[in-house]
Amino acid sequence: MIENIENICLNCRFNTDGSDSCPQCGHALNFNNDIGELQPRTVLNKKYIVGRRLGNRGGFGITYQGIEPELDRMIAIKEFLPKNIADRDTDRSTVTPNPTDKECIKNFENGLKLFLEEAKTLAKLNHPNIISIFSYFRENNTAYFVMPYLQGRTLEEFIKELSGGLTQEIFLEIFNPIFDGLEAIHKKEILHFDIKPANVYIPNSAPPILLDFGSARQSMVNKTLNYSHIFLTPGFAPIEQYTTNADKGNFTDIYACAATMYSALQGKFKSNGSIESPVSAIDRQEGHTLQHIKNVVRKQQPISDDLANAIMKGLEFHSRDRPQNVAEFKKLFVTQKPSPPPQNMNYEILVLAGDYEGEKIPLSSKPIIIGRSSKKSVLILTNNTISSTHCKIHSVNGVVYLQDMNSSNGTWLNDEKKLRPSETVKLKSGDTFSLAGCAVFQVIEAVQQPESIEENITTDDEVIDTPSPVNQPFRIYAGFWKRFSAALIDGIVTTIGCAIIGFIFGFIFILSTGINDPDVLEFIGNILGIFLVWLYFSVMESSSSQGTFGKMAVGIKVTDLSGYRVSFGKATGRHFGKIISTIIFLIGFIMVAFTDKKQGLHDMMSGCLIVNK
Repeated sequence: MIENIENICLNCRFNTDGSDSCPQCGHALNFNNDIGELQPRTVLNKKYIVGRRLGNRGGFGITYQGIEPELDRMIAIKEFLPKNIADRDTDRSTVTPNPTDKECIKNFENGLKLFLEEAKTLAKLNHPNIISIFSYFRENNTAYFVMPYLQGRTLEEFIKELSGGLTQEIFLEIFNPIFDGLEAIHKKEILHFDIKPANVYIPNSAPPILLDFGSARQSMVNKTLNYSHIFLTPGFAPIEQYTTNADKGNFTDIYACAATMYSALQGKFKSNGSIESPVSAIDRQEGHTLQHIKNVVRKQQPISDDLANAIMKGLEFHSRDRPQNVAEFKKLFVTQKPSPPPQNMNYEILVLAGDYEGEKIPLSSKPIIIGRSSKKSVLILTNNTISSTHCKIHSVNGVVYLQDMNSSNGTWLNDEKKLRPSETVKLKSGDTFSLAGCAVFQVIEAVQQPESIEENITTDDEVIDTPSPVNQPFRIYAGFWKRFSAALIDGIVTTIGCAIIGFIFGFIFILSTGINDPDVLEFIGNILGIFLVWLYFSVMESSSSQGTFGKMAVGIKVTDLSGYRVSFGKATGRHFGKIISTIIFLIGFIMVAFTDKKQGLHDMMSGCLIVNK
């Protein structure tokens, strides 16, 4: 049985103390999914913990984010729960088909069987452009399969980020891998049946993949027409998917793929936020015209005639007029063959500072986990500011990927960008990254070694120059003298500012009250000065600039312990904490020169850091 389940953050796996929110990622520790969904912290198969629902509930099932504590990894869990056919029982776990409708029961059992068969087949496929299946099982009178939880976005989300359709170059980079994945499943005699922009996923550190297969749901449509509108996506499904007796085959997925391409190049969205599809097959059957793709793409993003005609061929209304398989479809993109990929480059990381300084560590497709844990990390470091599993790095097809692993003190790129928890970035030769500011690495190109000594003697091998590292000081936390300079500037700003405002306020006070007592004016001036100085520091340090004029002048800013902007309350706490740092003979300020993170006593009390921009 999984222990301490109540204290695990379902967003980042951090083992909390049971507080209201996770101290590492800030996510609420306790929350609810909607009625009819599995509730957070439900345990499945004795080893998977259910988290929040991912995306909207579909007509066929629900997908949840989850955790597998035994392997310390995030997962996605797909539950078979067809809408209008089955529902959750009163125990909020068991799934039950409509007991009064024999057709519902029959369709539910048939769909459940196909759901598991599909999972079994996909689990054996192991293709880079098809979603992987870790495991599948029956429980709660339904079935589940477990998949990797991938950081990234769907094609639909990606297009929305671009604020328009795809360019031809990006289009081909996305769909060529999708062709490969589609061809692989067709060879296994599996049809996807639900290709659309929301089911094409673009991970941060891997090629695009196909998600959410619809074979089981299509089988349910074949058995009855009563639920066909639930399991189809109008605009992306060809006409044969609406009927029970029409032949379906690879050409069915070709239509959906072409419709997805059409939608991606058009790049338009409905008022409800969903991407606009081509005219649906049903509407086309009733006489509505599908415009040629050339007429709907943006003029700023033209596409070639070959590409346009290939898409329209895939969208032929009658299945016999479409390409009958992926190979035929790909041949239509004659002049759009992707340029050959660049020759894969081998990379390694050079340790610039910290443990193993001067060492070179080769990179491969197998991730290297860097951290303090002797059990979970491949590269083990000793500094206490580094997390047990701090980050991981690997190289795939000549591209280097770095991912933060929810580290406590952050992974920094090129001394200027702090990665978000679990964020993945691509690195190029010469890039540096730092773990909590104390271990520094640089990506370099690996020198290609000859196969043997004899080969080196008998051939004129090209010499590959490895970029030499730039051994400059790599600092994240702002030092004592930089902070002292900022304090001097702020002292001048606040003195002049308070004097001007105090003079104006005093003049108005005398005119309005007639009181011109120096003691009264001094008292009011002191109170006003305290108020103005507090506002100056608290407002500016919690603003988007994250610093006062003095800090901005010397290039430093205030952050919380995770590197994010501080709240007004935290900035206020830090400001009044300076009183304690002052009354103990300024020791609270002098501490900046000697602490690892360059923190003064007031910084420690308020949970703040002063870092270089």
